[in-house]
Amino acid sequence: MSDGEATAVPDAAMAVRNLGIAIVFTLGSSRPPLLGAAVPLGAIVIGSFVVAWLAADWTEAVDIDLESPFSLWNVLAFGAVFLVILVGGTVAKEQFGNVGFYVSALLSGLVSSAGTTTSAVLLYRQGSLGVTPAVVSILLATGSSILVKAGLAAAGPERFRNRVALWSVVLLVAAAVATAASFAIFT
Repeated sequence: MSDGEATAVPDAAMAVRNLGIAIVFTLGSSRPPLLGAAVPLGAIVIGSFVVAWLAADWTEAVDIDLESPFSLWNVLAFGAVFLVILVGGTVAKEQFGNVGFYVSALLSGLVSSAGTTTSAVLLYRQGSLGVTPAVVSILLATGSSILVKAGLAAAGPERFRNRVALWSVVLLVAAAVATAASFAIFT
């Protein structure tokens, strides 16, 4: 796997998952779906595939020994993390308003952007969070998760570290531009 591809494909998968959570779990509610997340998260998905396409060494063969990621321990650990994120986000929102939830989203995104996205969706569905704060918190958690991957790459060789950092910044800038355009058009 090449330098940029190492984090681009997981970033795309994360953005697709977060977008799926934001849209699918708001479709059946009495509130409108969180479509505001589609443009910025879509920019991350498209940007990630462009990065992977540009950075990949298409002649390189990769052997991967895959094992099932499912285990009772993983399920319980994710459940515990999700509970902490949900409770922390709810408390932050109640105590400090939207800014508290934004800070919670940034911090929680360091661990689980999916948990933060789900927390935002649940608070949005029950009316505790508006459309804009829900979308912004999903984007903050997603951006924070991209930064974590870039941070983990810092332990690698210099060329790898620098390219992952560069491509991560490109993705975040593309998402920021898409977010600004989306909010300008749709709000």
